[in-house]
Amino acid sequence: MDSFTPMMITIYLENGYCKLSDMPFDSILAKLYFQQEINNGTFDGDYYKQLPFLKMSDGIYHTSKPFYEISHISNESFVKTFDLKLFLSLNGDMKGEKTILDKTSQRYKYYINRYEIIHTEKITYYVNGNYSKICDLLKNLNYIGKKVSLGWGKILKIDIISIKEDLSLFINNIPSRHLPNIEKYNTLPNLFKTLIPLTPPYWQNHPNEALVYVDFV
Repeated sequence: MDSFTPMMITIYLENGYCKLSDMPFDSILAKLYFQQEINNGTFDGDYYKQLPFLKMSDGIYHTSKPFYEISHISNESFVKTFDLKLFLSLNGDMKGEKTILDKTSQRYKYYINRYEIIHTEKITYYVNGNYSKICDLLKNLNYIGKKVSLGWGKILKIDIISIKEDLSLFINNIPSRHLPNIEKYNTLPNLFKTLIPLTPPYWQNHPNEALVYVDFV
């Protein structure tokens, strides 16, 4: 699986909004790839193994962060509270009354979650990898972003086209994703150092020193 092609992946949203992270597209492809292996009964449990269908150099995959135009931003709030009346009407066990009535801590704690939602028609990623394998994986991508159980980020369609230039790391000399803090990159302008994983799984707490681009204009 060593035939790599630069490509542009455009994801069109059915509902026009999502809660999207700024992580590169390798995180999404890794999840799809490992799920495919799990379904086939071939997954060995190693979430750190190299993805054979993506080009890699300097310890990072050639996959960009998301690019999109925001039409507007909205805020969504969710309140979590324990309904004591309903609990009692269902003959709930009050042996742990002290814990049940305590809304300031533990499992019955009252809290509000607030989310910032971006509204956009489409999201674009740039990738350098095996075209046929990536097309096969993306057949199983129906939602993108967080809180997909609420219907956020529902995908209408995905366009995948091959392009001549690899834009997965740079577009017009501007980084398309976070980069490793090595001599090759650390002289570039508008970069600051931070601790963040360079490859998926990004949810693991194993950060590396990375360079992130900031547009000060």
